[in-house]
Amino acid sequence: MKRFLLSFAILIATMASTAQDTLKVVTLNVNGLPEIAGGTADNGKTKLMSQYLAKKGYDIIAAQEDFNYHNDLMSALSENYQQAKHCGSLNILNLISRTDNDGLMLIWKKDLPVTGDVRTAWKVINGNGLVDGDGKVTKGYRFYEATVGNDIVVDVYTLHMDAGSLPEDIAARESQIQQLYDAIVQADASHPKIIMGDTNCRYTREQLKKLLIDSLNNSDKYSCTDAWVEFCKGDYPEYGTAPLMVDSLGVIEGEVVDKIIYINPRHGNRLVLKDFALVDDFVNEKGEMLSDHRPMEATFEVKKGIVVPATATGWFEGEDFVNNEESWYIYNIGTSKFVGDDGKLYANINESTPWGIWGSENPFSISKTDGDRFYMDGWPGYGTGVRGSSATSFHIVKEGSTEGSYNLAVKFTLGGWRYFNVTDGEKSTYSAASTNGPMNDWLFISTAQKDVFNEYVDLHQQALDCINLPMDDDLKSSLADILNKAANTTYSQCIGENGIIAQLKFILAIFKEQLEGVESISAGRNNIPVSFYSLHGQRNNGMQKGINIVKMSDGTTRKVIKK
Repeated sequence: MKRFLLSFAILIATMASTAQDTLKVVTLNVNGLPEIAGGTADNGKTKLMSQYLAKKGYDIIAAQEDFNYHNDLMSALSENYQQAKHCGSLNILNLISRTDNDGLMLIWKKDLPVTGDVRTAWKVINGNGLVDGDGKVTKGYRFYEATVGNDIVVDVYTLHMDAGSLPEDIAARESQIQQLYDAIVQADASHPKIIMGDTNCRYTREQLKKLLIDSLNNSDKYSCTDAWVEFCKGDYPEYGTAPLMVDSLGVIEGEVVDKIIYINPRHGNRLVLKDFALVDDFVNEKGEMLSDHRPMEATFEVKKGIVVPATATGWFEGEDFVNNEESWYIYNIGTSKFVGDDGKLYANINESTPWGIWGSENPFSISKTDGDRFYMDGWPGYGTGVRGSSATSFHIVKEGSTEGSYNLAVKFTLGGWRYFNVTDGEKSTYSAASTNGPMNDWLFISTAQKDVFNEYVDLHQQALDCINLPMDDDLKSSLADILNKAANTTYSQCIGENGIIAQLKFILAIFKEQLEGVESISAGRNNIPVSFYSLHGQRNNGMQKGINIVKMSDGTTRKVIKK
């Protein structure tokens, strides 16, 4: 336990060294293309740009089109800022064919811990490099982690999307939005996130709201907001309407293609937007804009939250099916439900029942020893269901299914492959689908994984109860950190020596060490117990099993464990 406490003291010291509870960010297309690639002569504007950014004192600067004037961009920043990898300048030789240069740059204050710099290219672009710049460079996004405040990690995405207004350009951008969404939902769901960059998107023209904002808000993990919409507009512009041009509407009401979008976990640490601006003083002494884009800036307060445990929907992970005649819970991805042996769907794994999977190799049958079955009849109408008279021999295959899942497939002489499908309504309805989809994607979940989930929920509740105990600020902060890590977690993040369960046990051991010393009350002649309370402040008639708060006659309180 002494080793635990020493490690804990080191953790607190580390947390204190990174204290910062606000984050001021800016995104800016710096127009660093050379004239040969369609840019304009710099004429010293990038150096003025650097001075402007340094004076503003941003914590994080996200730049796009940082190609040929990078040294000028860093000229006033290099003393107090660090930078990501620069991909170099553009010239006639590397513009003949597509160059591996995204033009993206992240710059951050030296006292702000930032790690990462992971580059990802867009899978879909529209441009061949001859008449369209999107074919000359490798646009995409970059990913970073910034550690803010008391060990709060904020994920940062900076990006540059396809340009152009042709239908093919719009389709490419919408594909890129979907690619970004897919990356976000696979990232650590306990981290707040900031997306910023030149999207080349307008809410009136691209399905940005539907594909990213709404999709994240409709999930059980995140809330997602555009900073401009929240601070200036209130409502998202309607898709398919006329563009909201800054030249006629101004920098508050007008929409630009530069965006700052922030994402918060449903439970846990979060970003609170405190200020936002599309600046209008970004000019030289002649009143000329320093770039063809204005800087877009936002200031966030980073807040620590106390959280509830992850929901079963996001926690369970599909396991590789390797052995037969074992007990498996079967989970449908499309409905986010488990299939019980009564044919009904259950959100809670503890209300469902495991199945046996029988056979020596593919195909397998899925049934229980008491006669309940997964079945699919080949004729007529490909009838399917649960509790049939005999089990179907399913091929259990991964091809075409969602990551981590399997399809339950049957090949009929007439009609080819059919997939076991389910829909969720007043009554669970099973059918045979001819194509892949979420409703016929299934996770196999072991009974061991279910036991880990129940242990995780129990430990999380014990740790959450401790937050009500009198404790110093550092201990409370550390407890909050572990609880935040435990939110929106998954099975694989819970297990192992450094997993969430181990961390929860670690913090609970610290509390037990503190409380064991007061397990019995040694009352003096003039100092006796006068009242007893639960951790939640409820007054009890006497000592209860577990942790008690005991008020003494001298006005002090003691933490007492009754076993």
